[in-house]
Amino acid sequence: SNERKEVVCDQLEFEPIVDNIIEELSFLDSNERVRKNINIQQSCIFQTDKRRMAIIFRNLISNALKYYDDSKENPFLKIEIRSNSKSAHIIIEDNGIGISKNEQEEVFKMFYRATERSTGSGLGLYIVLETVEKLGGVITMSSERYKGTKFDIIIPFLNL
Repeated sequence: SNERKEVVCDQLEFEPIVDNIIEELSFLDSNERVRKNINIQQSCIFQTDKRRMAIIFRNLISNALKYYDDSKENPFLKIEIRSNSKSAHIIIEDNGIGISKNEQEEVFKMFYRATERSTGSGLGLYIVLETVEKLGGVITMSSERYKGTKFDIIIPFLNL
């Protein structure tokens, strides 16, 4: 599979990557409904594997849009990125349907589906975790049922 490919060192800017993915996901009804709050502070060109970085964002942003809480007045998706020449700190947070405590252990496992609303082979969090680790980074998740979910990711600046 392509995950066995070597990590490639690309120079990138986060804003166009995030914008493109939101654009790609415009077919989701929720894309209109969910208010996006995007705050990117990038002090210099960042170096990491761009294709893998996009995989992380695509999975997490599409989950936030798919599992938004339509009973809420103001469904939101918050993306915060701070990057410098050492690392990128990425926070992706939503006030969607959330993930219950007993399912949180399971979501990063391959093919796990936390909800009957899931389509496809799971939430894609297994791929996210694998990809973050491949880039030498760390990811933590906090979630509460009916409150929302927050992912906190640190990706090191790649010097190849």
